[in-house]
Amino acid sequence: MTTKRLWLLLVLVLGLGFVSCGDDDEDVGEVCTALAANGDCTDVKSCCDESDCRLVTPDKAFACAGLDCTAATTELTAYCAPEVTGTLTATVVIFNSNPPKAQEGAKVYALNNTTGEKLAGVAAQTTGADGKVTFEDLPEGNVGILVEKIMDGEKQKTVDSYHYNIPYNQKDKILYSVEKTIYSAVPALAGLTLEAGKGVAAGALYWDDPSSTTDQNAGCLTVEIDPAGGQVRYFGEALPTTIEKQAVTNPVNPKFVIGNMAPGAATLKAMKGTTVVGEAPIVVFPDSICIGNIYVNDSENKNPGSTTACE
Repeated sequence: MTTKRLWLLLVLVLGLGFVSCGDDDEDVGEVCTALAANGDCTDVKSCCDESDCRLVTPDKAFACAGLDCTAATTELTAYCAPEVTGTLTATVVIFNSNPPKAQEGAKVYALNNTTGEKLAGVAAQTTGADGKVTFEDLPEGNVGILVEKIMDGEKQKTVDSYHYNIPYNQKDKILYSVEKTIYSAVPALAGLTLEAGKGVAAGALYWDDPSSTTDQNAGCLTVEIDPAGGQVRYFGEALPTTIEKQAVTNPVNPKFVIGNMAPGAATLKAMKGTTVVGEAPIVVFPDSICIGNIYVNDSENKNPGSTTACE
């Protein structure tokens, strides 16, 4: 037996009636971390095979006997680095309603932010008259949200509306339900004809300024798609327009719309010339819309939207 294995064995068997992975016992924390991080599980296997021991913690017992290396490492990792979860609250409103009107009767799902798949174990929510939903026990990190299309018999009233890059513990998030007529009309104003089976993305470019309580327009930029595909159009001071009339984001109204995107994962990039100054990963689904903003961080020009006209 190597010196390292002997030391670990003595610590586990003789020195540890109860084991804590916190800062109160640095040596024990190091042992726990070393065991959990050991890819070939040598030290866990030594403990299990040679002493038939049990590693006991105040709230959980890890039975080394009978566990293979993968199972032992998984349990140790789960104890030393417990999963962090949070609660997200949101309100679903009808897109383009003024004043904003809550969408009643919409089914809302929490999604994996990378794949767009529905999160296992997280129940769907259905909005009441106030449009509010609450998702509990969401995994740490960003999540996506789907506001599912609403049918009136055989007639489709709204389209599937996807939202991504939402912090798992955000409060009072605004989500949108998009009527089918609006889904087609906005791209049409920009000269686009939507193709069946393709998707739409829409949002705005704002300066990434944590100190500000309101969004600051980021004008005079362009939006690119990676992988390439889809047709990008920008808004004038009020409505979307053709690329000939507006070739960059408008400083007064920095919104954009993208038509005919191929289904699948994509990254929307805010560009200052050939420099990427902001990104937003999304997942496109057929005949749906993805709504989300791109936040810009340009170290050479702190606020690209500070002007009222583009050069």
